[in-house]
Amino acid sequence: MTDEVSYRRATAADAEAVAAVIGAVVAEPQPVGLDRAFSAGEVRTWIGRLGEPGLLLLAEAGGRTLGFGALDFDTREPEAALLGVWLLQRGAAAGHRHAPRRRAAGARAGGRLPPRGRAAAQRPDEQ
Repeated sequence: MTDEVSYRRATAADAEAVAAVIGAVVAEPQPVGLDRAFSAGEVRTWIGRLGEPGLLLLAEAGGRTLGFGALDFDTREPEAALLGVWLLQRGAAAGHRHAPRRRAAGARAGGRLPPRGRAAAQRPDEQ
């Protein structure tokens, strides 16, 4: 039986779980979007800095952390946003005792948000 996956906004109490995922990501031969491990304190600071405009979203199943996603912004360039998703591979969830080693995968993309009050550009086939 597979546990149902749930998603929720990460809080400061989740900092250690997020830091564990980041640690697994940067241990991979080709980490994506993260270049070093974060301490739980650094993750708490990140969550606090994001506030309501940003988001760290935790994925969990059966009481285990499976990964997280982040919608982040650059205060120097407020119209830009970054979206990243990092997941532990099957059998490697944080706290899973039977995993031979943690493995992770990630993806990260960035882009500019449309000006306030304007919709995103339409695709050519929608015009």
